[in-house]
Amino acid sequence: MASIRKRGSSYLVEVRKNGFYKSSTFKTKNEAAIWAADIENTLDLQSRGLQPDTLFSVVIERYIEEVTPTKRGAKNEEARLRRLLRDDIADKFIVDIETEDLERWIKGRLESVQEASVRRELATIGNIFKIALERWGYIQKNPMIGLQKPSNSKARTQRYSDEDIEAILYVSGYRVGLDTTRARVAAAMLFAIETAMRAGEICGLTWENVNFEKRIAHLPITK
Repeated sequence: MASIRKRGSSYLVEVRKNGFYKSSTFKTKNEAAIWAADIENTLDLQSRGLQPDTLFSVVIERYIEEVTPTKRGAKNEEARLRRLLRDDIADKFIVDIETEDLERWIKGRLESVQEASVRRELATIGNIFKIALERWGYIQKNPMIGLQKPSNSKARTQRYSDEDIEAILYVSGYRVGLDTTRARVAAAMLFAIETAMRAGEICGLTWENVNFEKRIAHLPITK
């Protein structure tokens, strides 16, 4: 427990708990009380196996090093987390982050990106807190609980019309057998229109996964 007593013109505060001892001197009793409360809270968290003095940025860096490399989209996820490290929220101790802090972060991000992008970033942040709670013992509650996330984007229903396709072919100068960079892009777009494949899936397609006889392109890894 903490004890505060006046010594001359200042206040001496001492904290003793489970063999731990620490003291300091302050000009006012209020400053002494705040310091004592902070020390006692830290000791309480440590007694439960938590790590209260760890910055969120440190946890993010650990996640980038240990977890991100196991993801298929590791490169994109690391880029998102490096951006997060530049935000003020990364400078807070992870145990001090509240739902309100995340709400402020969301509001700030929505000023520059769409709801869908924020939701993707929140999915990664949510996993960081989940691992920090369940595996690493940095926190005892997840600030993502109860967080109001941006709404889902409206489903895309627009399809390419014949006029759109003709415009692509005209602008690209595409014709069968033409081997230019612009023609290759046009061919990829036509292939995407016919198959609904994503850009990454098209770029990752290999000859061994193409069956010309059955007219099938096999995607071993896909959403």
